[in-house]
Amino acid sequence: MYLGQTHPVMHIEHKAGEKMFIDFAGKKLSIVDKDGVIVFVEVFVAILGCSQLTYVEAVATQKKEDLIKACENALHFFEGVPQVIVPDNLRSAVTRGSKYEAVINPEFACFAEHYATTVLPARVYKPRDKSLVEGAVKLIYRSIYTKLEDRTFHDLESLNAALRVALEIHNNTPFSKRDYGRREQFEDIDCFVSLFGFSLSDPAGV
Repeated sequence: MYLGQTHPVMHIEHKAGEKMFIDFAGKKLSIVDKDGVIVFVEVFVAILGCSQLTYVEAVATQKKEDLIKACENALHFFEGVPQVIVPDNLRSAVTRGSKYEAVINPEFACFAEHYATTVLPARVYKPRDKSLVEGAVKLIYRSIYTKLEDRTFHDLESLNAALRVALEIHNNTPFSKRDYGRREQFEDIDCFVSLFGFSLSDPAGV
């Protein structure tokens, strides 16, 4: 009776190198093409569960090709492969969402198999499964998007170059009431186990 009324929440402890959470930000960024037309672009976000080291990249669409490339770039940024990739039921990653067992997009599943990792989508109607990456998205609105205000970019390359500068500041900024940030925490914790015995260029460890 008491548990049913109080809805207790268990604090989740993330293991080093275990999970990378991914999603697209709700707020898009934009570039201005050669004809002066404003083109809105998607913003991919990845965050490591333990250290909270974050990766951000602007891509043209949320289609599986852009998602897979952005995920691959995130692995190179983190210099390793997590045991699990957790998408928020993105259509380009999950063919059919489920509260119990989602169906993974075949191309995304092949990508994960290539890098010897597992795709475990956030469960439908379980907001705590995706709270970390949703929190990361809210943070980048304040710490990264604001640094790009009043600036004009004419291609994804220049936009991503600016994003990378702002991202480094974000990852190196100390946590609230702490004297270290995401990058330092990553180097102390996640990086020791993130490669799991194989390199990105040789995912099978052969």
